[in-house]
Amino acid sequence: MLGGMSDDLARYLRQNPSHLPLNRQALDTAPEYLRSTVSMTHSAFPDGLPLEDYFSLLYLFREQGFSDRGIAKAVQTCFDKEYADALHDVYRSDDPAPPLDKVERLRRHLLSHGFEAWEKEQHDAIS
Repeated sequence: MLGGMSDDLARYLRQNPSHLPLNRQALDTAPEYLRSTVSMTHSAFPDGLPLEDYFSLLYLFREQGFSDRGIAKAVQTCFDKEYADALHDVYRSDDPAPPLDKVERLRRHLLSHGFEAWEKEQHDAIS
């Protein structure tokens, strides 16, 4: 066991130490309002979300007007992450906020995966 972690977690970290895995069933099971979010994130991160981009993605979701619970639901739906864990991450994601250069790098990466259309859809949904 690594530093008190469960054997399953330790095994997972050895196999894929730097990415949050995708929820592979999400495209079929996501609520309608999250389908474009799932599509964009799965297209942008086919091998899972690099952990270095995790808090930047939470920041981008917040910029689009997602509530804390909405961000957690989006993370739970798109990735293999428990809702409660995602919500806890959301609560601590603004302290400190991710560096804006990392957020901008992530935004540029997402552009070729439908970010502008997704951003417009999110804006239209809250208007």
